[in-house]
Amino acid sequence: MSKRPFKSQATSSRAVFGNTPSAGFGASGSSSAFGATSSPLSYVSEPPDLTAISDPNIVVSFKNLSKKDSVTKAKALEEVINYVLAQGTERGGVEDALLEAWVKLYPRSSIDSSRRVRQLSHTIQGQISVTCGKRIAKYMPRLIGAWLAGLYDNDKTVSRAAQDSFKQVFISSDKMRSVWKAYERPILEYARDAIFRETVQSLNDERTVSPDDAEAKYARVIATGILVILNLLTEFATASLSTQQELYEEVLHDEQLWQFASHKDAFIRRSLYRLLRTVVEQRKDDISLNLVPVSTQLLSKALNIDQTGSIYDYTVALVDLTASFPTVWTEAYTSKKSSFTRLQQFLKKGSQGGPLEFWINITTLFNHLPQEILPTDYAGAEAFLDTIVDGIHNKDEPRPNLPSAWDFYFTVFMQISTTLKDPHQQTLLKHSLLPIFEQYIRSSPQSSRWNTGSQPQLICAQAFLKASKNHVNHQILREEWRRLSDLLKEGMKTSLPEQAKDFDKSQTQVAAESFRLYSLEAEILQSKSVSFPYELFSETSNSIFRNAIETLKSRNGKPYGSAASIASALDLVPGLILENEAATNVLSAFLTDDLPSMILSPSSSRLVSVLSAYKDNKLFGTVWSGAIEALLDAPDTPTKLSVLQSLISLPKTNQNIDIAVQSDLEGFVMRTYHNAIDGVVELWPFVNEVLRSGRGLLSSVTADTILADLTNGLTINERVPASLQGLHLLARGNKDLVKTFIPSSEGSKLLPNLLFLSESSDEQLSLRASSVSTSIESIISDESHGNLARDTMLSLVNKGLIEAGPTSLSVETLLGQARKLIEQASEEGRAGVLDQLLPDFTQWASAMHLFLQVPPNPSLAISSPLGGAVNMVERKPEVKDNPTASEAPRDCDGYSPAIRMSWFTAKLLQSSDIFNLVTHKKRIDVYHGLSLMIQLASDNLSLAGTNNLWAQYTPEIESEMLDMVSAAQGLVASWLKNATDWWDEDDTTSAAGFVQQVQHAFLSDSKGLSAEAYYKGSGFSVVNSELVELYGWHPRRSSSLEEKLRGLRKTQDIFYATALLIGYKVPMTSHKDALRLCNELIADLTGFDLDKNAHEGLRELILLNAIIKTPDNIAASVPQQRLVFLIKKLTFWLSQSPAESQLVAEVLKVLTVILPLIRQVYGSHWSETLNFISHMWLDDCTMRDEQLPKIHASLKLYAVLNELLSEESNDDLEDAWKESTGLMAEGMIALLKQPQSVPDDLHQPLRMVNELLSRQLSKISIERLEEPKALYPLLYVESLLVQQTAFGILHRQIPAAQEQISFDAALSKQNARLPDELLSLILEAPTLESLADSTFERAMPLPLRGYLMSWLLVFDHFTGSSYKVKSDYIDSIKDGAFLPGLMNFAFDFLGHARGKPVNASDFHISSYTPDMEESPKKDTQWLLIHIYYSSLKHISSLTKAWWIDCKGSQKGPVETWTEKYISPLVIADELTTVSDWVETQSGDDQLSIKVSKKAKEVTAGYEVDEQVMMIKIRLPGTYPLHQVVVEGVNRVGVDEKKWQSWLINTQGVITFSNGNLVDGLLTFRRNVTGALKGQTECAICYSIISGDKQLPSKRCGTCKNLFHSSCLFKWFKSSNSSSCPLCRNAFNYA
Repeated sequence: MSKRPFKSQATSSRAVFGNTPSAGFGASGSSSAFGATSSPLSYVSEPPDLTAISDPNIVVSFKNLSKKDSVTKAKALEEVINYVLAQGTERGGVEDALLEAWVKLYPRSSIDSSRRVRQLSHTIQGQISVTCGKRIAKYMPRLIGAWLAGLYDNDKTVSRAAQDSFKQVFISSDKMRSVWKAYERPILEYARDAIFRETVQSLNDERTVSPDDAEAKYARVIATGILVILNLLTEFATASLSTQQELYEEVLHDEQLWQFASHKDAFIRRSLYRLLRTVVEQRKDDISLNLVPVSTQLLSKALNIDQTGSIYDYTVALVDLTASFPTVWTEAYTSKKSSFTRLQQFLKKGSQGGPLEFWINITTLFNHLPQEILPTDYAGAEAFLDTIVDGIHNKDEPRPNLPSAWDFYFTVFMQISTTLKDPHQQTLLKHSLLPIFEQYIRSSPQSSRWNTGSQPQLICAQAFLKASKNHVNHQILREEWRRLSDLLKEGMKTSLPEQAKDFDKSQTQVAAESFRLYSLEAEILQSKSVSFPYELFSETSNSIFRNAIETLKSRNGKPYGSAASIASALDLVPGLILENEAATNVLSAFLTDDLPSMILSPSSSRLVSVLSAYKDNKLFGTVWSGAIEALLDAPDTPTKLSVLQSLISLPKTNQNIDIAVQSDLEGFVMRTYHNAIDGVVELWPFVNEVLRSGRGLLSSVTADTILADLTNGLTINERVPASLQGLHLLARGNKDLVKTFIPSSEGSKLLPNLLFLSESSDEQLSLRASSVSTSIESIISDESHGNLARDTMLSLVNKGLIEAGPTSLSVETLLGQARKLIEQASEEGRAGVLDQLLPDFTQWASAMHLFLQVPPNPSLAISSPLGGAVNMVERKPEVKDNPTASEAPRDCDGYSPAIRMSWFTAKLLQSSDIFNLVTHKKRIDVYHGLSLMIQLASDNLSLAGTNNLWAQYTPEIESEMLDMVSAAQGLVASWLKNATDWWDEDDTTSAAGFVQQVQHAFLSDSKGLSAEAYYKGSGFSVVNSELVELYGWHPRRSSSLEEKLRGLRKTQDIFYATALLIGYKVPMTSHKDALRLCNELIADLTGFDLDKNAHEGLRELILLNAIIKTPDNIAASVPQQRLVFLIKKLTFWLSQSPAESQLVAEVLKVLTVILPLIRQVYGSHWSETLNFISHMWLDDCTMRDEQLPKIHASLKLYAVLNELLSEESNDDLEDAWKESTGLMAEGMIALLKQPQSVPDDLHQPLRMVNELLSRQLSKISIERLEEPKALYPLLYVESLLVQQTAFGILHRQIPAAQEQISFDAALSKQNARLPDELLSLILEAPTLESLADSTFERAMPLPLRGYLMSWLLVFDHFTGSSYKVKSDYIDSIKDGAFLPGLMNFAFDFLGHARGKPVNASDFHISSYTPDMEESPKKDTQWLLIHIYYSSLKHISSLTKAWWIDCKGSQKGPVETWTEKYISPLVIADELTTVSDWVETQSGDDQLSIKVSKKAKEVTAGYEVDEQVMMIKIRLPGTYPLHQVVVEGVNRVGVDEKKWQSWLINTQGVITFSNGNLVDGLLTFRRNVTGALKGQTECAICYSIISGDKQLPSKRCGTCKNLFHSSCLFKWFKSSNSSSCPLCRNAFNYA
């Protein structure tokens, strides 16, 4: 064995026991390391004895608690708590063995690094204590410490779990206090051992725990131990300390305890500081005996460390310690560095991110510090103050702390400065306090050290007032203030002139400095504690004031900084100015004589402010009128309008205007208004201000005329924008005027006109109208008008919901108004507003009444949560005078009030977090209404018009309804997420208690056979199954479920029964009562006579289908023989006389579930089932609504049986399948051909049947399917799925049949022809005009899809067919002139006619897969591009002919587009075809062919007598729109004339054979081999080809040998004879 495990174990032991004499937690010093009793908190300890525990599962769980993985431990604890809950108090709780084991494991689990583990541990402890009762008492000494320590866990969820478990056992506060008292010693011992004996290593296994987690765990143990002691000291300060005095002293006198004051963990430090405060308060003797170590740790070390996270507790502890033991800073302090030095280091860090109270505590601490440690010399005082400033300016100092920090600084300054001698006092004042004033008034980057941050004015005022309390400082303060005033006056005089570049900067600086100076004076003067500043400020302020007026007058009002200084003085310190007679006289003279002439100067706005401050003077009216008159006489400029507006806005202006000025002003205002309404937007603020300033400036007729004109302008298109602009400004600034106008006859039209405009299709106009409407509504909603506006809008919203008509406001508008009402309501009033906004039960019931009377369509049994129970709904005959659902009132979009209410409610509650404000009763109403509406709306979406909730079925309406249903479902889902305690039937007051109440009501109301009962049962089943899935099954509900299951077997309340079975399908799987019910139903049906009572049989079949629909198939637990008997009975029923469709559907559903369970059982039931299905499809099926569930069930059964074949099935099934395969295929084709009355995109059940049928047909071999001609008409049916299925079958059949067609055509020597059924489908091509009314939102229009799919099938005929057959097919297309219509439509749709063709590179051109693109329109583009590609590939001659004949404006774009996107693919395909053909050729007379795809050419050569006869076929870039070019490369053996004829012949064959290069190459080969056939060598040169590339052409008449002309000529010449070279006879040409 390796030694490594032993070493690891030794290391662990050392980690636990360390080097202390004590071997373990609570062990004696004489114990050995391995013999000691280990700490209950240590990770190394003896495992508990689990052998006596009776339940093996819980033994496994306890073993998992010893694992290292926290997830494993948490899961084990969850299993334990479930086990403890299952035991219950009535069973006596858990067994003793388990209790013993838990006592050992709980302390370690309670301090685990995982929060979840700790939380569950405390929960289990409480539950065990409750279930065991008094039996737990003897274990409490070992448990109580860890339990109470959990109360102080730094994780809130853990501490809450510990508190809850503790309160669960000890209910009252008295009992809790008694526990602390009774177990005081064990608690103290636990805390003592945790604090002094545990280490990071003893608590954690360093092999598996990270250092950070280990430190965190150790800190948590130490801190909670300290807090436990703290609580003991707090609770039992005097009553019982004497009994445990020894233990308390042991803890408190141990220096190790106080060492935690400087620990790096903030949780430990906070805990210790709080303990220290309590000990100082209650046990001063313990502190006095340990004052030296306390001083060392609290001052020498703790002052020097980072106190982030504990700074507040630390400073409070220091205050309490210093107040009680000042010597802790002096006599008890033993460190090398002085305590004051440590304090300076501490203060230099600032509050270290602490709260505001830090500086307050530090101030208190400073007041308690011994005087002897404070500095007594100037250098020390200045250094200390600098240190504090450094701390204040620390980058981590929170800004809200600054006022308190500076207050501390000023306190320290005053206290230290008084200890200095006189010269040093004044020096310290100048260097350490006065700079703060200059920095505030004349801010400078060089003096940024004295920036006070937030509230500088208040801080500077405090500094001045504190300094003023010492009379020694008065003279220095007076000198400083006069100096600052002189600097300001000098700045005014030397400010830059208007022409200077920095004029504005200079004047702004003067204005700002004046404002800050006067602000500071005003702040200081608010305090009455010091009297001397008033005289000082009066002197300096009046001097500055007079200087500013003189400067302004001398420079004609241009230095606006001086004007701003005057305004600031009058605004901030008016008493200092106006109480001075000289200053008042100067001001009056200036306003009367100089202000009107300066009113349009750069100082105009400041002069208006000066005039405003002078409003209470008797001369105000005269000055104001003079200024107005001067302005009206001046030319019109933007400045004039701005100043005039400012003057008009001054208070009391309407009381000081004379008639002449008023008349002139009215004329100017009306001219300005007309210019504004004509589009000069910049004039509106002025008009607005004039109207806002009251009717004193304008006559009442003028103001009303303007407002009425604006209101009427909302109805005139040309004036709407300007009117909205004017009303917007009025609503924002003239609320009183609007309030007065609204009640008038003209004013009553304002809001209706605005709301009408807010629904405009012009988005910008709508937004502006909504904004103005909102502003006006807010104006009339204020308190002065009571609840008039609120009640009016509430009435508007309520009426809009419960009533519907052509003029009803849209739901979105109503939602907008509702949200405004909620936002405007107070916190207390929102609940009331919501209660009135949301429909109540009566309104919901009234709105849904007509629709809840409509029986659901039978086809919905396919998708209904209650399945076949749909067919049990009572279908009452219509009463003549009773209104029906189709007659319900509708708005302009066809929405009924029920839809409007649902949409409104779902959107209102979804878009804002206000549901918590809704009352419990209203929650019930809302949940009740929305749940039913989800059912109704889902049915109407699944099957358009099934209940007529809405009257229009367009894609837009469908999208809105889907959105509404989605919002409602999301809302319900959010409520269910909060229903964590849904299983507690008695708790209806919880956050989701309303869900339980409505669920109970739905289940109760599902009794009966009405449509309403059906929908409520459906709602119950959906929600209940969702709750079970979300939160699982709670054992407490089992007894309730048992009660509900009783009597279901015989109940006639089928909706109640099925809702219950489906809602509880998850727990039903393992429930014995459910299994019994399943057995009983199977037994009943096995012996049932269907002919006597079909209705009862249907009921039992529905119940059986509901109960066997469980996830784990409860039927698998039924004895197989019983299932066999049932199957035989069901197949017997099916073989008898035809039963009702709904009954057959239920039987087939049962077979679908049961047959796989008896797959190994032989019998006739297999063949009987398959025969029934096939004959039903062939003879007894139509696509009517009532038969769709039967067809759907039969197809699912067929699919299940097909799957059984691939598994281990029996021979009977295989034989039956083989026998019925043909009939099955015929039956499914018969189903496919059944007429369908409605498109399946509006009929979800029909779509589901078509989808299932399509999947099954795709698996059938094409040999078993019927002739294609019967399926062609299906390409034009109103069903996308049927189209796709028919196309899929034909797409497989047609290419496979071409070989036989080609063979038959060759034998019969007759022309092949495309099927007439197929040609009839492409006879009439669509146009863009014919598609104008079609929509591409859902899918490609079905007629267009059928037409284009038909062309794909046309091209399928070219796959695998012979050349002759292909030619015949092309002739068929040509004769019918089918192609031009297709091409014209294709290129119109693809954008060539508009000059914006589609980018074909976005698509895979050479193939097409339906419905793969993001939108139907792009899918159509892809299909058209692919069809064009196919036409160029298969019928290029016809496509080329169309292109030649097409109009000129389209011809060029088509050619360019084809060359770019399509031709490269066609060329590549053609060259690939040639390459493939070459590989299949063999023989001696074959051509040598080279294909160059890059050069787009084919080279063909024929070798003759070591020479190669060669041609080249070049494909142009626009092939096949332009024909190929055949060029001669090397002519051999023929003359030029014949060679050219061969080239022309080859090119012609390619052209007229639809561009087939192979046919051209074959033609060339035939010409060559034909010309060389029978050729022999020349008897002279022994070659076939002569030097001039000619064949032997001269034959001897005697010997019949052939010679080249050139060779014979040479022979004659060289031999000087004309005899034959061979026979020597005279050469006679034969």
